[in-house]
Amino acid sequence: MSLKQAFLSGIKWNSVGIFSRALFQVLQISILTRFLPKEDFGLLAMALFVVQFSNIFLDMGLTSAILHKKNISKNEFSSIYWLNIFIALILYLLIYISAPAVSDFYNEVELSNIIPVLGLNVIFISFGRQHQTMFQKQLLFKKIALVEILSFLIGLLAAVYLATKGYGVYSLIYSTLIKSLLANITFLLLTNKTHSVHFHFKLSETKPFLKVGGFTMGSTLLDFFSRETDVLIIGKLLGPEKLGIYSLSKQLVLKLFATITPVIMNVLSPVLSEMQNETQRLKNSFLKSIRYISFINFPIYLVVIISAKEILGIVYGQEYTSAHYVLSCLAFFYAVTTLSNPIGSLQIATGRTDLGLKWTILRIIVSPVFIYIGALYNIESVALAFALLSLMFILPLWYIQLKPMLNISLKEYVSQFIMYLIVFGLSICLYPLLNKIEIVNYIFTGIIKTLIIMIFFTTAHVLKNKSDFYEIIREVKSLIKK
Repeated sequence: MSLKQAFLSGIKWNSVGIFSRALFQVLQISILTRFLPKEDFGLLAMALFVVQFSNIFLDMGLTSAILHKKNISKNEFSSIYWLNIFIALILYLLIYISAPAVSDFYNEVELSNIIPVLGLNVIFISFGRQHQTMFQKQLLFKKIALVEILSFLIGLLAAVYLATKGYGVYSLIYSTLIKSLLANITFLLLTNKTHSVHFHFKLSETKPFLKVGGFTMGSTLLDFFSRETDVLIIGKLLGPEKLGIYSLSKQLVLKLFATITPVIMNVLSPVLSEMQNETQRLKNSFLKSIRYISFINFPIYLVVIISAKEILGIVYGQEYTSAHYVLSCLAFFYAVTTLSNPIGSLQIATGRTDLGLKWTILRIIVSPVFIYIGALYNIESVALAFALLSLMFILPLWYIQLKPMLNISLKEYVSQFIMYLIVFGLSICLYPLLNKIEIVNYIFTGIIKTLIIMIFFTTAHVLKNKSDFYEIIREVKSLIKK
């Protein structure tokens, strides 16, 4: 199988896994909003902040290092694995000890019980994440997809059962642990002989991986704070109920964000790594990925912006439709943010993860200031701050990362997405008009809005950029045939 065939096959199976996972997660949240009060989702967001923060130290950038290094011996693989297990145990101990302090910070007693239980996920992840990364490196996305579909389906069924039995917020926590344990144990058992784990550990064998992953971990750590500071600030200033409403809107957009772009991203990382010594090829592939992501993502996020009220009504229920402005602003933010996603794969391919660290330092300095000012007023102001930040970051992103890595000019970079962004902006101008449409119920209204906006966006794009449109259509047809 050629590299292109492997890439297209990877996209297909990666799509199946990601779409299935997103569907199960949305169904799960949709069901639980009918059983849980808004405050519970706020408490869950507070607890997840602690656990997700710990996951950064669990990975230590090793995922990026494994993808970057072409040949990994059995001994190196085992040393990394046992180091990861040891770190997971230490992290869980720290989570358990810190739970009361977090509870006091938010003045929410229940967090002292929720955090230690949810923290078990750190240990479960350490069982199989390294093996999942190897499957990704080998472009074995079919295995990953099947494992994820099975585990998320069982997690969904567990969540529904527990919710109907009155477990409240713990129905989501227990179901998360169940699907995580099942998935990671399965990845461990599916490991082939080449990458099986044996009782061997040598710290010196992990150092090359830690060196490559060190910059990635530092970047990921800072990026986490720049990305999740909103949870910390809103939870402290506005309380769990407002955080719950904001968190559910954010989760909805994040599910979309985590569904579309990774379809290309997870396959792009190992493919770009194969080109790490071919600068021009690497540059061309990166620029093409920007065009494709813009073409696919912008119209989808546009539908969310225009139909935010209908989407919230369908997924969460009538009482959540008041958060439509928050959802629209966050959808705009993530639409523009998708333009930067391929840069992570580029960092891995070129070994310049240090540039990612510099970029996130800038973000962590600027983002919290905007978020804090917004939170002094309401959650709508926080969402608006994110929308403004997405546009402000385009120029410094190019200067700090793209120019040093591949000597890409600003014109080359911006030309890949500027037409999509202009059409995107023009389409948003239809929002006041489309917002007046109300037909029968949320579903029909949402369908009508979607059809109108897709016709407008597609027509404008084809008239301005026919070549890209037909090229992408040909690639999609090729993908389906594979």
